[in-house]
Amino acid sequence: MSVHSTIDISLLCKHIKDKNQPKNCILLTTGSLNPIHRSHINNLIQTKSYLENLDYNVLCGYLSPTHENYVRNKLGHLYIKSNDRLKMCQEAIRESQQDDWLCVDQDEINADDFIDFPEVCELFHERLNNLVVKEKKLLVKQIRVIYVCGLDHFNKCSSVRGLAKDHLGVAVIYRPGYNEHMIKHVLENSKNIFYIPFTDEERHELKDISSTLIRNNYSTNQSCDSLTYPSVIEHLNKILSKHGAENETHIGLS
Repeated sequence: MSVHSTIDISLLCKHIKDKNQPKNCILLTTGSLNPIHRSHINNLIQTKSYLENLDYNVLCGYLSPTHENYVRNKLGHLYIKSNDRLKMCQEAIRESQQDDWLCVDQDEINADDFIDFPEVCELFHERLNNLVVKEKKLLVKQIRVIYVCGLDHFNKCSSVRGLAKDHLGVAVIYRPGYNEHMIKHVLENSKNIFYIPFTDEERHELKDISSTLIRNNYSTNQSCDSLTYPSVIEHLNKILSKHGAENETHIGLS
């Protein structure tokens, strides 16, 4: 699989205080992001806070949108083109005021073909450490890549558990309506999987947000304000206007 690396380490560099500092990590989340929603950002914020309380140095976080071939095959006429998904991710990061530590990585979406998330994580770890540790020598110790995902994804994809390695790791976010038996069992035997805690009150107030719900609400003129960011809705409006004028169907909204 050919990957043309465009990794941006500018934010990461700003958060290096000492080249000998231990427990360095970055957060990485993947997915269709068709479109991005508030939970994508909030999950990363919550994971960062949790890991920092465990004395990890979270240098930055990356959103990695999935390759267009996969999204198009999965969603058909509902898919949003790569460039639009990238722009909406960038706009959401800015609007959420997390652009001091979050950015978008484009390698996965710009690869020759679809790459599944386990390989994405391994490749990301390899190229990141080749650049930061070996080439630029900004750090002595390697940077760990923590894959951030929802409980639904953890339950559905057994390959997530394969990322529970010393150089990688998995942070799982609780999601309403999904069984916790598996994650609780795995936690007993793995130090490389983190389950981000929520209080009972937080669980009760937590809204289950999904890109599917955004698309459904948007297509029926219902409010998406609590689901995603105004800049994302504005971009969806531009897509609809542009592709409607061109009489195209793959706008991700119909």
